[in-house]
Amino acid sequence: MNRSIVKISGAAALALGASVAFGLPAQAGESTSTHGTCSATSTYKVKATEKKKFIVVKAQVKTGVAGEAWTFSISDNGTPVAEGDATTGPDGKLKGSFKIPNLEGTDTIDLMATDTVTGETCTAQLVLEG
Repeated sequence: MNRSIVKISGAAALALGASVAFGLPAQAGESTSTHGTCSATSTYKVKATEKKKFIVVKAQVKTGVAGEAWTFSISDNGTPVAEGDATTGPDGKLKGSFKIPNLEGTDTIDLMATDTVTGETCTAQLVLEG
């Protein structure tokens, strides 16, 4: 299965795991990743890996400040699959792992997170060609 990142425009702050089950089988093992800067000083890493019928999306936002409150959301092909509130850990990082169904054809995974105090935003869009 051919996988490629079409557009990456930022990151996601993810501290909670989510699992959603709807999708079709995929070949296991293919992955892609990216990293960069959010709208202020935070940085991010995002990785997507195929695992049987799912795409596992792992994301981390590094703010360097413990206890910051963030909100986040993830959608797959425009359908929300996870959302919530999260707080950076003692190491100043938000981390999360999400199981996203591997839909037939192209999967467009959108991630967005916002620092509830500073307004800093992290956004990413990963397009996985099926």
